[in-house]
Amino acid sequence: MADQFRIEVDDESVLAALRRTEESARNLTPLMQDIEGILVDAIERAFKKEQDPETGAPWAELSPVTKARRGPGAKKLQDSSSLVQSIGGNHDATSAEAGVAEKYGITHQLGAKKGQYGKTSRGTPIPWGDIPARSFLGLGETDRKEILSAVSRYISGSFR
Repeated sequence: MADQFRIEVDDESVLAALRRTEESARNLTPLMQDIEGILVDAIERAFKKEQDPETGAPWAELSPVTKARRGPGAKKLQDSSSLVQSIGGNHDATSAEAGVAEKYGITHQLGAKKGQYGKTSRGTPIPWGDIPARSFLGLGETDRKEILSAVSRYISGSFR
Protein backbone atom coordinates (compact mmCIF):
# COMPACT_ATOMS: atom_id res chain seq x y z
CA MET A 1 0.00 0.00 0.00
CA ALA A 2 1.30 3.42 -0.92
CA ASP A 3 2.18 5.89 1.76
CA GLN A 4 -0.62 8.25 2.63
CA PHE A 5 -0.13 11.90 3.35
CA ARG A 6 -2.32 14.73 4.56
CA ILE A 7 -2.26 18.45 3.85
CA GLU A 8 -3.60 20.85 6.44
CA VAL A 9 -4.41 24.46 5.69
CA ASP A 10 -3.21 26.67 8.49
CA ASP A 11 -3.28 29.98 6.66
CA GLU A 12 -5.68 32.55 8.05
CA SER A 13 -6.21 34.30 4.71
CA VAL A 14 -7.20 31.01 3.02
CA LEU A 15 -9.50 30.09 5.89
CA ALA A 16 -11.06 33.58 5.83
CA ALA A 17 -11.68 33.25 2.08
CA LEU A 18 -13.35 29.88 2.64
CA ARG A 19 -15.57 31.40 5.35
CA ARG A 20 -16.55 34.29 3.04
CA THR A 21 -17.36 31.81 0.27
CA GLU A 22 -19.57 29.83 2.61
CA GLU A 23 -21.33 33.01 3.77
CA SER A 24 -21.88 34.34 0.23
CA ALA A 25 -23.42 31.01 -0.79
CA ARG A 26 -26.01 31.40 1.98
CA ASN A 27 -27.22 34.77 0.73
CA LEU A 28 -27.27 35.17 -3.03
CA THR A 29 -29.34 38.37 -2.89
CA PRO A 30 -26.65 40.61 -4.45
CA LEU A 31 -26.16 38.12 -7.29
CA MET A 32 -29.89 37.73 -7.82
CA GLN A 33 -30.25 41.52 -7.96
CA ASP A 34 -27.62 41.64 -10.73
CA ILE A 35 -29.37 38.85 -12.63
CA GLU A 36 -32.72 40.63 -12.31
CA GLY A 37 -31.14 43.69 -13.94
CA ILE A 38 -29.80 41.57 -16.79
CA LEU A 39 -33.25 40.03 -17.35
CA VAL A 40 -34.96 43.44 -17.37
CA ASP A 41 -32.32 44.81 -19.75
CA ALA A 42 -32.94 41.89 -22.14
CA ILE A 43 -36.67 42.71 -22.30
CA GLU A 44 -36.05 46.43 -22.78
CA ARG A 45 -33.57 45.66 -25.56
CA ALA A 46 -36.14 43.41 -27.28
CA PHE A 47 -38.61 46.30 -27.37
CA LYS A 48 -35.97 48.76 -28.57
CA LYS A 49 -34.73 46.46 -31.35
CA GLU A 50 -38.16 44.94 -32.02
CA GLN A 51 -36.72 41.45 -32.13
CA ASP A 52 -36.88 38.12 -30.33
CA PRO A 53 -34.19 38.20 -27.63
CA GLU A 54 -33.39 34.49 -28.01
CA THR A 55 -33.10 34.22 -31.77
CA GLY A 56 -32.56 37.82 -32.86
CA ALA A 57 -35.35 37.40 -35.43
CA PRO A 58 -37.26 40.61 -36.15
CA TRP A 59 -40.83 40.81 -34.91
CA ALA A 60 -43.62 40.25 -37.40
CA GLU A 61 -44.69 43.35 -39.30
CA LEU A 62 -47.80 45.24 -38.24
CA SER A 63 -50.92 44.43 -40.21
CA PRO A 64 -51.90 46.88 -42.96
CA VAL A 65 -54.94 47.88 -40.87
CA THR A 66 -52.77 48.66 -37.82
CA LYS A 67 -50.24 50.55 -39.95
CA ALA A 68 -53.02 52.67 -41.45
CA ARG A 69 -54.52 53.37 -38.03
CA ARG A 70 -51.22 54.28 -36.38
CA GLY A 71 -49.46 56.00 -39.24
CA PRO A 72 -45.90 55.76 -40.54
CA GLY A 73 -43.10 54.89 -38.14
CA ALA A 74 -45.39 53.20 -35.63
CA LYS A 75 -43.50 51.09 -33.12
CA LYS A 76 -44.57 47.50 -32.62
CA LEU A 77 -46.16 46.67 -29.23
CA GLN A 78 -45.90 50.31 -28.18
CA ASP A 79 -49.18 51.89 -29.30
CA SER A 80 -49.97 53.21 -25.81
CA SER A 81 -46.56 52.35 -24.28
CA SER A 82 -48.30 50.73 -21.29
CA LEU A 83 -46.79 47.32 -22.08
CA VAL A 84 -43.20 48.57 -22.26
CA GLN A 85 -43.76 50.74 -19.18
CA SER A 86 -44.92 47.67 -17.25
CA ILE A 87 -41.53 45.93 -17.60
CA GLY A 88 -40.20 45.05 -14.18
CA GLY A 89 -38.38 42.49 -12.15
CA ASN A 90 -38.07 40.98 -8.74
CA HIS A 91 -35.46 39.05 -6.80
CA ASP A 92 -34.83 37.46 -3.43
CA ALA A 93 -31.99 35.45 -1.91
CA THR A 94 -32.45 32.51 -4.28
CA SER A 95 -34.16 33.70 -7.46
CA ALA A 96 -34.56 36.48 -9.99
CA GLU A 97 -37.33 37.15 -12.49
CA ALA A 98 -38.49 39.76 -14.96
CA GLY A 99 -41.53 40.27 -17.13
CA VAL A 100 -44.39 42.62 -17.85
CA ALA A 101 -47.33 43.46 -15.60
CA GLU A 102 -49.90 43.93 -18.36
CA LYS A 103 -52.13 40.86 -18.73
CA TYR A 104 -52.21 41.13 -22.51
CA GLY A 105 -48.42 40.71 -22.67
CA ILE A 106 -48.82 36.94 -22.96
CA THR A 107 -50.88 37.43 -26.13
CA HIS A 108 -48.03 39.34 -27.76
CA GLN A 109 -45.40 36.92 -26.46
CA LEU A 110 -47.17 33.82 -27.80
CA GLY A 111 -49.55 35.23 -30.41
CA ALA A 112 -53.29 34.52 -30.69
CA LYS A 113 -55.71 33.37 -33.36
CA LYS A 114 -58.78 35.34 -34.35
CA GLY A 115 -61.55 34.56 -31.83
CA GLN A 116 -59.22 32.61 -29.52
CA TYR A 117 -60.60 34.45 -26.47
CA GLY A 118 -64.26 34.24 -27.45
CA LYS A 119 -66.61 36.96 -28.64
CA THR A 120 -67.72 40.37 -27.48
CA SER A 121 -71.34 41.00 -26.44
CA ARG A 122 -71.92 42.11 -30.05
CA GLY A 123 -70.58 38.82 -31.39
CA THR A 124 -67.28 40.07 -32.80
CA PRO A 125 -64.26 37.81 -32.24
CA ILE A 126 -61.64 38.52 -29.58
CA PRO A 127 -59.11 39.27 -30.93
CA TRP A 128 -60.69 40.59 -34.13
CA GLY A 129 -57.80 39.16 -36.18
CA ASP A 130 -54.76 36.93 -35.83
CA ILE A 131 -51.99 38.39 -33.67
CA PRO A 132 -48.54 37.03 -34.52
CA ALA A 133 -46.13 36.16 -31.72
CA ARG A 134 -43.66 38.94 -31.03
CA SER A 135 -41.48 37.39 -28.34
CA PHE A 136 -39.90 39.84 -25.93
CA LEU A 137 -39.16 37.43 -23.07
CA GLY A 138 -36.04 35.30 -23.21
CA LEU A 139 -32.29 35.42 -23.19
CA GLY A 140 -29.84 35.63 -26.04
CA GLU A 141 -26.29 34.33 -25.98
CA THR A 142 -24.93 37.71 -24.80
CA ASP A 143 -27.41 37.74 -21.91
CA ARG A 144 -26.40 34.22 -20.87
CA LYS A 145 -22.73 35.20 -20.93
CA GLU A 146 -23.52 38.29 -18.87
CA ILE A 147 -25.28 36.15 -16.25
CA LEU A 148 -22.34 33.72 -16.14
CA SER A 149 -20.00 36.67 -15.78
CA ALA A 150 -22.09 38.01 -12.88
CA VAL A 151 -21.93 34.60 -11.19
CA SER A 152 -18.17 34.47 -11.73
CA ARG A 153 -17.71 37.98 -10.30
CA TYR A 154 -19.85 37.06 -7.31
CA ILE A 155 -17.88 33.90 -6.61
CA SER A 156 -14.51 35.53 -7.07
CA GLY A 157 -15.60 38.41 -4.86
CA SER A 158 -15.78 36.03 -1.92
CA PHE A 159 -12.05 35.37 -2.23
CA ARG A 160 -10.98 38.96 -1.59
